[in-house]
Amino acid sequence: MELHSLPYLVLLFVFFVLFLCERSYITDQKVRVRIQYCSAILFLLFFGFRGYIGSDWFNYNLKYESTLWNVWTADDYEIGFSFLMKMSKLLGLSYQSFVLGITLIQVFLINKLFGSYLKYVSLGYILLIALFPIVIIDLLRNFTAILIGMFAIPYIIENKKTKAILIILLAVSFHTSSVFLFFLFFIGKKVINKRLLVVLSFLGIIVYLLEFNFYKDFLEMIGSAVGGRIEHLLNQGADDTEKAYGITWGILEKIVLLGFIIIYYNRVIKYNAFLVNSCIIYLLVYLYFSTSQSFINRFSNLFLLGYIYMYTNVVLSVAANNSRFWIRYILLFCFMRTGLSYNNELYTYSNNILSDDNVNTRFLAREQYYKNR
Repeated sequence: MELHSLPYLVLLFVFFVLFLCERSYITDQKVRVRIQYCSAILFLLFFGFRGYIGSDWFNYNLKYESTLWNVWTADDYEIGFSFLMKMSKLLGLSYQSFVLGITLIQVFLINKLFGSYLKYVSLGYILLIALFPIVIIDLLRNFTAILIGMFAIPYIIENKKTKAILIILLAVSFHTSSVFLFFLFFIGKKVINKRLLVVLSFLGIIVYLLEFNFYKDFLEMIGSAVGGRIEHLLNQGADDTEKAYGITWGILEKIVLLGFIIIYYNRVIKYNAFLVNSCIIYLLVYLYFSTSQSFINRFSNLFLLGYIYMYTNVVLSVAANNSRFWIRYILLFCFMRTGLSYNNELYTYSNNILSDDNVNTRFLAREQYYKNR
């Protein structure tokens, strides 16, 4: 049996070594900066030069080949992303060079965010790679938009609304789903009532287990009222063909993390309340909207920074006496998720530095994969 996820496991192991170094030199700022840059370069080399891996490369490649600088259509509504695509095409760059350029922008943003908020940058990369494969590889626009939108956080906290709104609008220009980042204005530093959190968590688990789709009609109603791209995105989430993930290691991990937050809530909330609340939203969206993979991929991931922050900063600090246990738990889970999530033929890794990927071969493999599902 071919292990498609082997290159990703090797990548994770290298980041694990960087994490051990970062943890050993936690007080040496110069060493930590070097590790931060090493992490960024490693991520860029691996994902920036990737071949036609994943699924959505087909749609992006098709769009890139047909786009023209002097022709703007209704499909170019996400003007920020379209501008970069058309500029790259105008410069005569190939699709894969365009992907490298986008990944370079993403790495720059990731490094800025991780450097600003995370205690362990290398662990942040481990969590990102292990738990968000679809975001990194397939959601080219979404991921860029999410990263841009996260830069609004300090301005929201400081109540500098104009700057925050402009940043979120820039994110929306890369992917329309980022409009829901405006919910961040209602998070702030507010402390959620612990009893309310317990009730919401309990109901969320019940909804998840029963695979109860309570929101289909509601999403369709909002979509029809708003119209346009938002309607399309919400209708994807309400599609009858969408199915729940079921009982997985991923959902068990999220329930454990939610339980940790509830038990230690009075201590947890003393950290960055904004990011802690973002993590809670991420977890609850995952529970309540489990019957729609599209909705989870589009909307819960808007709050992924809070989720990563919870592990890299809060869990390891609050559970300082048991930090070794939690580090082992996090790393074991990340390696397991990487081995499972990337282990299909769509993610068979190729790197343009080492060899050219064949688009026709990849297309046939993609078609065969979906045919056999």
